[in-house]
Amino acid sequence: MTKTVEQWLNEWLEVYVKKNLAENTYRCYDESIKRIIQEKPEFILKPVEEVSELEIQKLFNSFGFKHSKSMLNDIRIVREEYNTQEELAAALQQALKAIEASTKILAPSFLSRASFPDIMVSNLHNPRCITVREYLDKNLLSFYPKASDRTKQCYVTAAKKLVKLIGHLSLDELTRSNLQNTLDSLSNYSSSTIDKARLVMKKMVEMAVDEELISKNVAMKVVSPRSKQMDNRSENEKIYLQTQLAEILSYAKDEPDPQLFTVLTLLAFTGMRPGELRGLEKRDVLFASNQLTIRQAATTEPKLDPNQALAAQGPRKPVIGLTKSRSGVRTLYLGKEIIAVIQKWLDYLKATSSIQFESTLLFPNSEGMILRDDVLNMKFRRFKKRHGLDDKFKLYRFRHTFCTNLFHEKVDIKTVQKLMGDSTVDIILKVYTHVLDDDTKQAGEEINKAYVKMLPNLFETDHADNTTDPDESHKE
Repeated sequence: MTKTVEQWLNEWLEVYVKKNLAENTYRCYDESIKRIIQEKPEFILKPVEEVSELEIQKLFNSFGFKHSKSMLNDIRIVREEYNTQEELAAALQQALKAIEASTKILAPSFLSRASFPDIMVSNLHNPRCITVREYLDKNLLSFYPKASDRTKQCYVTAAKKLVKLIGHLSLDELTRSNLQNTLDSLSNYSSSTIDKARLVMKKMVEMAVDEELISKNVAMKVVSPRSKQMDNRSENEKIYLQTQLAEILSYAKDEPDPQLFTVLTLLAFTGMRPGELRGLEKRDVLFASNQLTIRQAATTEPKLDPNQALAAQGPRKPVIGLTKSRSGVRTLYLGKEIIAVIQKWLDYLKATSSIQFESTLLFPNSEGMILRDDVLNMKFRRFKKRHGLDDKFKLYRFRHTFCTNLFHEKVDIKTVQKLMGDSTVDIILKVYTHVLDDDTKQAGEEINKAYVKMLPNLFETDHADNTTDPDESHKE
């Protein structure tokens, strides 16, 4: 029975390739056959015995106009370099002569997209291959259509790190090796940054394969390296000690403008994020029940251009947006003392600034609009400088301190999670729990005492109530 080219190729793929070669090799050959079927239906319907070597050569030549080096290599095409249009034309004439004189199929390396320099070869209508920088700049934001602008901005930041390293490479020059090396070179960044860079990398290659710009997903097995970024601060440097907290709030209370004292007091007594504080509205404070509801957060609006994702964005304006997660929406119960601090701040606004007092925001800027994060940080820096406080003191440290103190007060982990507005308990345990040296010492002493009590008569013990002053014993 006579077989068509399509039947023969599919049989060869399933009977030989699938059973004898690697899974990835099978996938690549399968993709190559699909290309042939899709683009040359008249060729694959021919009986196998009617197909000449010249027809096969012409088929390969036609693919060379469209596909990348990696695609052509899957059908036995080898790449060479040609730097000028004249060299290219000479190679073409030589290859055509060889086809007529030979019974062997020649690899049209002169037609591979990756073979061309940056010049355009008009007579072949073959554009130069797209670089990583160009592809990400145009397509990055389309990778994540449902993501929030804040999340997209994180991916843009990660993509820029990749572009610095491999932005000059064309898509068909990417290999698993150079992609893995690129990720490994980011090991000095945080785990979060590395993972985002890996996700951008994998999505880029996946989309390029779908668009038939390259044939293989070379990023499939690329893994994130372990982050080498280390926090060299001691445990006590990650939170405010009781004396430091008292000092900061004491100095802030003496300031003529009560804004900073109110801000720092709320950060200290609620553990809310600075962005959540800047997003508070006056209606969020329920004076009768001593409650504070966090519903939103102030952030900066990314200027994202879908056609130029990597372009410089310029200054971004502050906007009111969602909390970091759904768990960020929460109601906190404050003491009467803290409610009184808020009331004093509102009384101050009423007496000094009608614009700020009439604003819906609890902490508006002088124009009644959203207080920018850099402005709040600048106020805190100037405050620290005025009072000689450690420049390493940060607003976010109030949040870390609040969470740690909740653990010191034996608050259960689920309640801590709700108060902090975090989505999972894991985040609490990984990020916010900073055990002080004194707590470690106390825990060690207590467990030792427990074991000594369980194993009596094995250890010499000194009990405070039986201890005798050496001087007193001599007197006896």
